[in-house]
Amino acid sequence: MTSKSGDFKVCAARDSQGHYEKARRGEFTFFSGVDVEYEEPVNPEITIEIDHISLNDAADRISSFLKKKILSGKDIKALAKGTDKA
Repeated sequence: MTSKSGDFKVCAARDSQGHYEKARRGEFTFFSGVDVEYEEPVNPEITIEIDHISLNDAADRISSFLKKKILSGKDIKALAKGTDKA
């Protein structure tokens, strides 16, 4: 499980697709931080503190984590091809 932590204002400011604004207008419901409280996972495998790093750095950390802990290079190639078998 992955967790993100960060100030609501930072998350909303980085929202390039306007999801937070749509949630505020009621177009999205059950949206964490807008109409429901965000519940942090009890024991996440990785936490990304988005207040303190760039989006690119966050993506790099997640990618590194996946490569090291979950997927082998062979599995990544299979997923890129759309198969679940290497």
